[in-house]
Amino acid sequence: DFREVVQEEGHVKLSLLVRGNWVNFSDEKLMIRLVEMSNILSDYWKDYSDEHYTVALLPLDHSQITHLGGAGLMKGFASYCTNNRSINLENISTLYFHEFTHNWIGAKIRSSTLTKELWFIEGFTEYLSTFLMYENDMMSKGEYHAKINKVFRDHRASSVSEIPNEEIKYSDFVRSCEIEKVPYNRGFIYACYLQNLFAEKGFDLS
Repeated sequence: DFREVVQEEGHVKLSLLVRGNWVNFSDEKLMIRLVEMSNILSDYWKDYSDEHYTVALLPLDHSQITHLGGAGLMKGFASYCTNNRSINLENISTLYFHEFTHNWIGAKIRSSTLTKELWFIEGFTEYLSTFLMYENDMMSKGEYHAKINKVFRDHRASSVSEIPNEEIKYSDFVRSCEIEKVPYNRGFIYACYLQNLFAEKGFDLS
């Protein structure tokens, strides 16, 4: 009972599997956005080796609250969202860019010590996806700066901001939202620092 939208774009065949009738966007508009992301990320990494990539979208039943999440799969990811007016092409694109970036950071770029590197896998992914959305006009300058300021503010206010990397596990994400945010924010802040440091020294990372 999934609908499938398929788009062959250059080197890769993109498949979008959708369940439910979504309030604020069509399957076709979501596929257009996925094609944009695929092209941006492939060009950024100069990597055109993927032959296929699949994204699944499933609705959650809770109409009174808004939830947006994703989980990585081999050559793709699954997403699950509340199907209400709070979910639109803009905020689902933020999730999708993050998950799509994991095709490189966390999949093609990884090591055997995964647990100790959640700050890198999640944090660098979050920063790079945010930066590329801004660079490609999917996010305004104001939204980009607001995102950076929020990450710094949240991390500074967190009661667990100094927890060692090796003590953070994916299983902790279920029991503590505060712990879950630490690797995202910690890696984001370090990536932001490196981006500015390289820019000062004349390196163009865009």
